[in-house]
Amino acid sequence: MSFTSADIAHLRDTVLTHNHPRGLSYPTGDPRAQGNSFSLSDLELATRAQVAEIRAVTPVWRHSMRRPSTGWNAQYFHTVLEPAFSRHDQAVQAEFLEAIRTGSLTPAEATARHYHEVWLRVANELGLQYRREA
Repeated sequence: MSFTSADIAHLRDTVLTHNHPRGLSYPTGDPRAQGNSFSLSDLELATRAQVAEIRAVTPVWRHSMRRPSTGWNAQYFHTVLEPAFSRHDQAVQAEFLEAIRTGSLTPAEATARHYHEVWLRVANELGLQYRREA
């Protein structure tokens, strides 16, 4: 989905809630049926639009990320958030691949948990308010 400049201007200071229905395409019992947390594109939109909070709803979870008290914008995304995401995304991929190799994590479990784990680490590093609730 694409947003016009006018659309983005209307989103400022709002709570943007959207769904991540992909989990519905997996059978019950498959860890991927829970759905995933935010994509990097979700947070790019949130920062560009300067929303107060972004939420993503999956078949099982509600994910939330709040704008920091210092604010966020496109520059924050490109200079702070995106580099932190990239670092943690690579680290989580490496750790999960090793866990799959040793049998302590299945590929489906890794896929289901990946973005949540990345955002937990990004939020911890940057002092952001990220949460996931059933």
